[in-house]
Amino acid sequence: MGPVHEGHPAGLGADGRRRIGARARTIDEYFEDERPLLLPLPEERFETGWVLTPRVDRYRSTPPAWT
Repeated sequence: MGPVHEGHPAGLGADGRRRIGARARTIDEYFEDERPLLLPLPEERFETGWVLTPRVDRYRSTPPAWT
């Protein structure tokens, strides 16, 4: 993987060798199936989320656009 992943703790590698529940394959095996489908990250940085400070009215409701 690229430099984005270099900062992760070394212990994350062991996580890929485990199985979820009674599934026959490991997390790493499932990831290898999906790897060709992943697109590279864009060169330009982008915001990954919004910071909202919703205000609640006396009926404890928020605007529908925020839900």
